[in-house]
Amino acid sequence: MYRPTDLREHRAERPHRLREHPLFAGLALIAFGLVASAANLTQSRLLGLAFLTAIGLTFIAYGFLARRAGPMVPGGILTGLGAGLIAALDVLPATNTGGMVTLGLGIGFLLVTPLARATSGEAPLWPLAPGAVLSFVGVALLVGGVARDLLRLSGAVLWPALLILAGLALLLGAYARNGRTN
Repeated sequence: MYRPTDLREHRAERPHRLREHPLFAGLALIAFGLVASAANLTQSRLLGLAFLTAIGLTFIAYGFLARRAGPMVPGGILTGLGAGLIAALDVLPATNTGGMVTLGLGIGFLLVTPLARATSGEAPLWPLAPGAVLSFVGVALLVGGVARDLLRLSGAVLWPALLILAGLALLLGAYARNGRTN
């Protein structure tokens, strides 16, 4: 059983690594400042969009440097979202912007699990659920036609039904646990 003290003890054993890598943190801040300045001075849309991806890649680099899985969560999500924005607004502007951004965000979530596994051996599975759903929605928006119609139908019928079933499962589980303890 999990106890709140377990997390505190784990953190006490493993000090915050950013303090151990001030050179990395300093260089990352300088790089962000340079990219932001260049984007503002040149009015470059691509540089402005790349800023989000750069932040994500910095989290990923820090995760590899510190051998920690935690930074891979914002790293994967920001990198995927930034790449989706770049693809939608600059590289492939004629495509469905919403579909491209949603697909990029989904891929970003899907990146979290293998990146975390590569850095620390931990492989959180929770990012796969939003990653799969967002990727499916993004592809359906990009494909359009029947896929978009199925997406609308699932939003009108399937998701509400799944929410109701999940709520019933929680209530039944709580009822069953209370019945065993009384």
